Amino acid sequence: MRPNAKQPLVSKSWGIALLIGLVFVALGYGVRFEIETVSDPVKRSSLDLTLFLCGYLFVFCLQPIQKAILRKLRQRAAQRAASRLGARPVPTCEVPVLFSAELAGGLFGSFLGAISGGNLYRKSSFLEGAIGQKLFPEWLTIDERPHLMRAMGSSAFDGDGLATYAKPFVEKGELVSYVLGTYAGRKLGLPSTANSGGVHNLFVTHGDEDQAALLRRMGRGLLVTELMGSGLNMVTGDYSRGAAGFWVENGEIQFAVQEVTIAGNMRDMFKQIVAVGNDLELRSNIRTGSVLIERMTVAGS
Repeated sequence: MRPNAKQPLVSKSWGIALLIGLVFVALGYGVRFEIETVSDPVKRSSLDLTLFLCGYLFVFCLQPIQKAILRKLRQRAAQRAASRLGARPVPTCEVPVLFSAELAGGLFGSFLGAISGGNLYRKSSFLEGAIGQKLFPEWLTIDERPHLMRAMGSSAFDGDGLATYAKPFVEKGELVSYVLGTYAGRKLGLPSTANSGGVHNLFVTHGDEDQAALLRRMGRGLLVTELMGSGLNMVTGDYSRGAAGFWVENGEIQFAVQEVTIAGNMRDMFKQIVAVGNDLELRSNIRTGSVLIERMTVAGS
């Protein structure tokens, strides 16, 4: 093969393997249906063996696909490791901070903890009595969608056996509901929100900008890709965590950053959310993109 020759997006072996695998899946479904309609135990045993072979052959045909996925993961891991070479701290400053989508869910996870019944009835939350208050920018809405097909947190019932239902927690920046199970609701004199055991598929309003666009919008500041420690005081809302990432100038990444601490107060951070990206993190119960906060303290060298 000539150097720099373009590789096809899908190789022939990959496509053939996928096609054959899908044929075996369809055959397996047909056999499974026939098993359900056959009463003869001998014939059922024969069909069960056929179904097992279909499943085995499907997995066998997926091997080229699995290899392609692993190859991409290895490439991505190598690129991320190489990008961290030469990381250094930056001088202490107050600048905009962009949380990558993988970490942004933690911000909203802390918000959920602050409005959960357990912290509220113990009076150990900085958002106690915050119903009706505007906590976020007016364009931002946070809602729960528990009945999405194949989503990470989908559930028909909560931990108390109550039927779950779609609902907002924040509408146009205003807190409109707590996160309550039956026990916490009774302690607070409020009805359950069918959230015993947590929230099911939290969605955060996002715009049309990807992370690269948010970097350009930020101009100068810190892109955070790693966080260390647990630095939230749930009573006061004070937030302070070790961080690493990349320093940004003129909307472009300049160098890797490590050994810094980012700090602020959660109430201020919520109000200063400038934008949420469209690079949604789908591997979590909380679906959000990268989050750009107008100003935080970055403590470094």
